[in-house]
Amino acid sequence: MFYELRGVLIIRTIGKSLNSPTHNQLIQRSRMRLTNNFLKSIKTYVNLGFELQAKGTSSLPFNKATATNSQQIVTGDYPAHQLDFSKALLTKGDLPLLKDAKVSVGNDGLEFTWNPTVDAEFGEYWQDQVMLMAFCEQNNHSYKSYAGATRELGRDLLQLPLSGAEGTYHVYISVVADDRKRISNSLYLGPVKWG
Repeated sequence: MFYELRGVLIIRTIGKSLNSPTHNQLIQRSRMRLTNNFLKSIKTYVNLGFELQAKGTSSLPFNKATATNSQQIVTGDYPAHQLDFSKALLTKGDLPLLKDAKVSVGNDGLEFTWNPTVDAEFGEYWQDQVMLMAFCEQNNHSYKSYAGATRELGRDLLQLPLSGAEGTYHVYISVVADDRKRISNSLYLGPVKWG
């Protein structure tokens, strides 16, 4: 099978192994399955979050996200692997993170706050925007904002439905430059109960 990926011609063959998988192969498959299931449910978000990491390479953003996360978010011994959501990296870059970021439950959704001071010397700009993510482990549903409030505002709201969205959400925040040429690493703000 031939196809072009980012300007590079790729030749792919599909092989079938006649040998039983080794123990290490089973461990790796388990890690990849868990990581892929999580990241696929928030694919657009991680594609945006790893777009700059993949730029200029033959890798896709999703592949970069999978490679980064598969070795750090899976915990436990095989076959009892599980995900440690606090170690997930949904965006990756060198833009400075928000200071003192927090999340709380409000009437209409999740209320995010942070220190709105800006230090241009460290590459922080008032027009940087937040990206917000709330992922529900129980049903793989997520609510997100790709271009939220600016850094200088110090707050944003991620609206959640008042019914039908109950569960525990793993919450993340990132910062993206207004021109989309820089992005921060995502910051895990913890699990939050909604509903």
